[in-house]
Amino acid sequence: MVQISIKIRLTLFILFSATSVTVWGQRYTLSESEISFFSEAPLENIEALNTETSGLFDPSTGKLALAVPIKSFNFEHSLMQEHFNEKYMESDKYPRAFYQGELQGWSSDRVIQNLSAKGKLTIHGVEKEYTVNGVVTKKEGSYSMKGEFAIMVKDHKVKIPKLMWQNIADEILVTVNLVFNEEN
Repeated sequence: MVQISIKIRLTLFILFSATSVTVWGQRYTLSESEISFFSEAPLENIEALNTETSGLFDPSTGKLALAVPIKSFNFEHSLMQEHFNEKYMESDKYPRAFYQGELQGWSSDRVIQNLSAKGKLTIHGVEKEYTVNGVVTKKEGSYSMKGEFAIMVKDHKVKIPKLMWQNIADEILVTVNLVFNEEN
């Protein structure tokens, strides 16, 4: 099982404490994650993958929270990764994206559910509400979640220079694959 660092646990604890007054029940910790994005633009497509996300899920309430380290997105070309972190995402200033949401229509009794998660996503210091459609699958001791949604770059005040408009799309498709395991 993947151990979450003290710093990430503290960040998640603060996130939960600051935004929710309810007590969490049995928590599940994120053990596997793949968060990717795809930008289709006239001159080139841009893809990146992050496997270092941390998170918690409470199956008694359907609440979940994620902390995504921005510098952990890996690109095919190192120059793309450098520009992403330095020029667009300003990763030193905004090192993580955060998501806190709740599964709509959630039932911990069902094995497979087509659901949506409604919550707040903070990217580049800007918080915006999103609804993510996906599938949740329950297995003994774990829950897997898969979904995708689109993000408008301007909604999070990420500036794209005029010279780069043909390289980076206004809308970015995000795909999420997560596995939460029961905490011991």
